[in-house]
Amino acid sequence: MRTKEPIKEIIREHCGKNIILSIFTAIYLIKLNGFNKVLLAQQELGKSNFELIAFDGGAAVVYLVIAVLIVLVAAIFVVRDFLYLFEQIEPSFQGNVARIVGICLSFAIVGFVIHFIYIPILKIFLGCAAGMCVLLNAFTVSK
Repeated sequence: MRTKEPIKEIIREHCGKNIILSIFTAIYLIKLNGFNKVLLAQQELGKSNFELIAFDGGAAVVYLVIAVLIVLVAAIFVVRDFLYLFEQIEPSFQGNVARIVGICLSFAIVGFVIHFIYIPILKIFLGCAAGMCVLLNAFTVSK
């Protein structure tokens, strides 16, 4: 049974992927924040939701897809860490703490991504989806 693990080994083995995801997410959130400001300015000019989705070559779609991918990867990390905590053969206090920190970090990443993507991108997509439902309902009811 291992009693002490070097800190480099703990980070490499238990936290490396979470650190990489955190750095990628931080860069993504900085760029997303800038795009959100531009999109909100375009929205104030009176552009429709469909125009905002197509704005800047459909960048809103790209940001939404990346957000979904980040959330999925973070969810995979959480599941992996939970399974590790409950199925480990050789328990290590340092490894368990590193996994718990990784789980908390993954939840924080998901929270930040949802917060930043919600306004205005997700609202625009929800507005378009609602508009499409109304149109589809109008066409099917009128026939």
